[in-house]
Amino acid sequence: MTIGFILATLAAFLWSVTNVLDKIVVSKHLTHIGQLYIPLSVVYLVFGGASVWIGRQLPDISDWPLIIVAAALWIVMGYTYFLAAKREEISRMVPVFALTPVFVASFGALFLGEIFSVRTYSAIGVIVFGSALIMFKGSVKSLVRSRVFGLMIISAFAASFHSIIMKSLLNSYSFWTTYGSITLISGLMSLVLFSRYVKDLQQTIKNRGRGGIGLITISESNSNLSQFIYTMAASLWYVSLVSATMTIQYLFLFIWTFLLSRWKPNIIQEEITKQALLKKFVAIILIISGIYLIA
Repeated sequence: MTIGFILATLAAFLWSVTNVLDKIVVSKHLTHIGQLYIPLSVVYLVFGGASVWIGRQLPDISDWPLIIVAAALWIVMGYTYFLAAKREEISRMVPVFALTPVFVASFGALFLGEIFSVRTYSAIGVIVFGSALIMFKGSVKSLVRSRVFGLMIISAFAASFHSIIMKSLLNSYSFWTTYGSITLISGLMSLVLFSRYVKDLQQTIKNRGRGGIGLITISESNSNLSQFIYTMAASLWYVSLVSATMTIQYLFLFIWTFLLSRWKPNIIQEEITKQALLKKFVAIILIISGIYLIA
């Protein structure tokens, strides 16, 4: 078991906490996703600026176009994810991110030369199938035509390309500089793109209080810590395997949502019928099996 595997698992655990907090924020506190990006931009600037300062190195000017693209992809990933979270149970839509290892493995083989054994690719396939099983309800036709499914496909694709760019930058820079520069630019871009929602956010705070702002600040600070750990894992291990290992996040998320739905349904509501729980349990076994094959 490598340090990269351990770090990826830790990042997955922290991100599962973020998923739950995000669902609470978009469901109960903020009226538009754009409002969320005002405090989120500040979090990006603080974490990104601190990391660049600690890294004591700025990327070469030739690499800034890649950094800007990576930052834009991160914003696209987050925005489509938040839109999906507003419309669907968090434990059903987040597992669509299981497509990320497929995209990352494909891009990694194409751009980074990360070629693995049949066992590894089979393990990724098992993880994807298990994660898709958690998400699936109704018919395949309704799934394919689902707006939430489409949003999460875009989110997973953006996250995959972001990971590939991040890994290529890690070949030249420390994880402090790589994570910090991308996050810093993400913060600046978010401020420019979503500044028009400042007044809307002020009105929402006036009507609903400051609880949502505090919660999203905690959530996204935790998310940035997760992203930093993920970047560190990718600097020490194959990015395709880091991405695949991250799918253990769905196990943690299942546990969180089950406990909250059962004991605190006023906070978050999820389907907890015997059939739904059995399907999720089987899917999680598949995910763990896939991760075992990788590790």
